[in-house]
Amino acid sequence: KLTAAQTDALEKIGMVWDVNEAQWEFSYSLAAAYQKKYGHLRVSNRYKTEDGYSLGEWIRSQRDKKREGTLEKEKEKRLDEIGMDWLSPQAREWETHFEYCKKYFEEHGNLNMYTSYVSEDGFQLGLWLWRIRTGKAKLKTTGENGNQIARLESIGIVWSKGIHSKNKDSEITQNVTDNLR
Repeated sequence: KLTAAQTDALEKIGMVWDVNEAQWEFSYSLAAAYQKKYGHLRVSNRYKTEDGYSLGEWIRSQRDKKREGTLEKEKEKRLDEIGMDWLSPQAREWETHFEYCKKYFEEHGNLNMYTSYVSEDGFQLGLWLWRIRTGKAKLKTTGENGNQIARLESIGIVWSKGIHSKNKDSEITQNVTDNLR
């Protein structure tokens, strides 16, 4: 067993007593630096720092731990303080597209638009909705975004000509349900 003097001497030269905690603090400092530089923590899972550290993987692991209920509350709070985005990049992208739909619906009262419709800032909303309606973009009924079909229905999506799936008894076009994961 170490004496207090020995412990002090080791700590003065940088002894790490808890390697896992030191690694978390190191990774957290990189996440904070990324947020400061880019203004967000929407980090791709493949992102590596200039030094080659897999920050994207670490961010993903923090998301996983929160979802599984194994991330310590203090760590979650600290990540929240630097603007952690708890959605995966794919789920965040879907949310962003859904927000475009909501905005269009609020302005126009429907989601009927030409496939070529592009938002003021360049998002190809018409094409995105076409991909959903034709089943080329897969929708999920569970997951980070919740039930994507129900959410789109809640803002008035028309699945195909003559079919408006607003209630439980309505049919959703076959190509949409065939492409659910």
